[in-house]
Amino acid sequence: MGSRGWTTIFRWTKAHAGTTGNELAYKLAVETSSKTEIPISYNTKPNSSIKLELVENSNVTWQKEWETIKKGSTKKEFFPTVAESLESKRNFTQNLTTIVTGHGNIKSYLHRFRIIEAQDSPYGNGNQTVEHILFECGIL
Repeated sequence: MGSRGWTTIFRWTKAHAGTTGNELAYKLAVETSSKTEIPISYNTKPNSSIKLELVENSNVTWQKEWETIKKGSTKKEFFPTVAESLESKRNFTQNLTTIVTGHGNIKSYLHRFRIIEAQDSPYGNGNQTVEHILFECGIL
């Protein structure tokens, strides 16, 4: 049974025997086969096509926001485009998320919100920022 409650049954029918539906089908087939340009005769899309289109449109919108927003500069260094971020198959642990976003248990971040007094690295060689941990600290 179809989605509209219709049931379709296919049966052999003798051609040119005066069967109304069959004669009409034959007439339409002859007309259509003689045309050089046939207009599109459907008005629905598969759900998978609609979903893909929605995802693509959403990603385009997200990318525009990604490019204009001032926040997330650290993450943007790791993932310059939304597509790269979505395609990433990394296991985002708490430490990786802290490094990528610049948010978390880093002294410069905690100091910014007045959670701690000083943002100095515990090893005494500068302020503890993501850049410092990755490129300057020397403890890694």
